[in-house]
Formats: sequence, C-alpha cells, structure tokens
Amino acid sequence: MKITIAEEDARKYLRSTGWLAATPDEFARRLVSAASVIHAPRGLSPQHVGDEPGGLWGIADGALALEVAPGRGAPEASFLLHAGAWCGEGGVIAGIPRIVGLKTTRRSVLLHMPHRRFFEIAREIPDAWRWVAGLSLGNTQRAIALADALMIRDSATRSATVIACLTGARGPGPVAPPPIELDLTQAELARIANVSRSVLNPTLRDLSARTLIETRRNMVVVRDLPGLETVAG
Repeated sequence: MKITIAEEDARKYLRSTGWLAATPDEFARRLVSAASVIHAPRGLSPQHVGDEPGGLWGIADGALALEVAPGRGAPEASFLLHAGAWCGEGGVIAGIPRIVGLKTTRRSVLLHMPHRRFFEIAREIPDAWRWVAGLSLGNTQRAIALADALMIRDSATRSATVIACLTGARGPGPVAPPPIELDLTQAELARIANVSRSVLNPTLRDLSARTLIETRRNMVVVRDLPGLETVAG
C-alpha cells in the first residue's frame, strides 16, 4: 500500500483525532510539533519487549501489532492498533522497561515523542501528566474489553467478539468506517481468540456467508461492523 500522507498532515490528523482531540489545544500542538514523523516499512519493530523507556508512539496511517512474550516464549501479536491510536505511555509514566513490543503490520506513518521531550513539555504544562494518564486509561479499556471477550464460553461468539475488539470498536476510538482491514493470519487470530484453527474456520466461514467479514491472505476484513457487533458477545 502506498503511503501518501505528508508529515504536516500526519501531525494535523493526530492532533485532531482520538486521544489528543480531547486535550487542550496548547498541549496537543506542543506534543505533535515536538514529535518526529517516521515513515515505517511493514515489519518494522520500533519497540521490543524489555527495551528501555522510549516515549510515545502515535499512528497517523497504517497499523501496529502489540506483541507480548508469554513466559519465556518469543513475542507474539496480541492486539492491533489503527490510525489515530497512541501507545507507549507506560514507559513514560513509570520509567520501566517495555512490557509490550510494537511491529508495523503494513507501511505506516508514525509519530514518536521521546520521553525526555515529553518531560520538557510537562515541566511547562504540569497537566500533561493528567492527559497522558487519560491515554493510559483508554488503552487499559482496550485491554479490559479483550480480556472480557476471552471469558466468553462459546467459541464462535468469543471469536466474533475478539474480531470486533481488534477493530478498535470496544475502546476509546477512533474507529475507521468499514471495510476495516485486520492484518492477521488466521493462525494469529486463532491464538488471540484462544481457539484452534479447526474451531475458528467454521466461524469465519459463517461470518463471511453473512457478509460481515471477508477473509484474505494474512488478513480479515470487517465489512459490517454493526452486524458483527450483533453477533459478538
């Protein structure tokens, strides 16, 4: 996919969408002005599990997979973030090594706010800590929604609900209008939904037959999000 968004458009989009749109204009303007714009290829890992704190990441275009390393295993995709989302606030607030990794699932345009530059802004705008805490609460809401989905006993309903969560529809937003492309293989989706491929495939076929989703190579496309939500738990 060709990226056409310019640097200034990337800053304007993230300033007026999602988390920053709900913050005071001066704070939002300072943050996006101080951030670096990165044109990232597919498969770039700007953050790894265990990295030192490095700052905030905003998605102006494209998508990021959040990776976790369960036990001592290799990092695996556990969630998707789409254009308009921000992450990385844990390292900024707590100053601890990264507990999740990030990887672009397609060519993307990212904004990176190094934690030291955020500290400079916060010294002049003390409420910056309040606003970044709000970001953390929003991302916690996404995690709770996924955890709630994974407690659904029926595997078909659980799988549909996980797909809905991965669109961003059960978080603070923004949510893109359909079609919404989820850059996941069916094996990755099965692992996130805690089902086997043999259990997931009939659910995907059923949802496809209802024209709620479409399956492609290494991708699930949500065609009808309201319809999918009626199936989801």
